[in-house]
Amino acid sequence: MCPALNGLICSQCCGEHSAVDIACTADCSYLKNVLIGRQNQEISLEVERGIRDVNPDVLGYDIYEKTEEHARMAFTIESSFRNNYLAGQPVNDAGVMELLKLIHRRYYCRKEVYTQDERLGHSLDTFEALKKSFDEILPEAEQEKVIMRLLLSIKNISGGRFGDCGYLNYLKNNLLLNKQKEGGYIVEDKWGNMVWETL
Repeated sequence: MCPALNGLICSQCCGEHSAVDIACTADCSYLKNVLIGRQNQEISLEVERGIRDVNPDVLGYDIYEKTEEHARMAFTIESSFRNNYLAGQPVNDAGVMELLKLIHRRYYCRKEVYTQDERLGHSLDTFEALKKSFDEILPEAEQEKVIMRLLLSIKNISGGRFGDCGYLNYLKNNLLLNKQKEGGYIVEDKWGNMVWETL
């Protein structure tokens, strides 16, 4: 039953026409799911565009070696991920990636975001204060490069032998230890085995 039409509507028509051709009401239990589904499709394209068009050099550098300002932004964000992980909060690489994508959409694409996960919503709102401090040190186009580079890092070190917390384990084992200056870093697989990888 569609409250806006005061009648029945099939799921396909609901998905295609909700909030487009139908003036959906706030009490519609399906509206948020429809908006999240559309948002997720758009986010994939936004991230692809961000990597390909806006940040063509994002693949070619270590964000910590770009400038001190890039490193400070990346470190602030990654430290918060690491701290939450070490505190035992229920978080994995996929959740971190979803948060970064929502941050990118809200703050760098300037679009409304929807989520049914209260923790994600809270983390997204918390980024507001950080964004103000980042605005003082980096132009938004450069901030976007940091976000894109972090997304690529997660994609490269998550899943497979690394498990669903490969990126978070990388932060746990390397972020505060400055291992790169020693010529490598610690890689931890999903079984807890650690190996030293040279740069």
